[in-house]
Amino acid sequence: MALAYILITTKVGDTEIAVGEIKRLDRIQEANVYTGPYDIIAKAEADSIDEITNTLMKEIRQMPEIEKTVTCIQVER
Repeated sequence: MALAYILITTKVGDTEIAVGEIKRLDRIQEANVYTGPYDIIAKAEADSIDEITNTLMKEIRQMPEIEKTVTCIQVER
């Protein structure tokens, strides 16, 4: 099982829309809005890092509300 935290910056005014869309994705276990350098932090779990990468690149990064992401992959479980 692979686990990653995705730190997300959204376009101004689009955070609530983005977090709602992210929460609906299959591999996202949790997504919340924060203050600070990142607007949303999402927790992703899947059978492999490749599955998380696909969710990130093909779904999250394609959302028009998303400006930037940083992914932190857990190395031990």
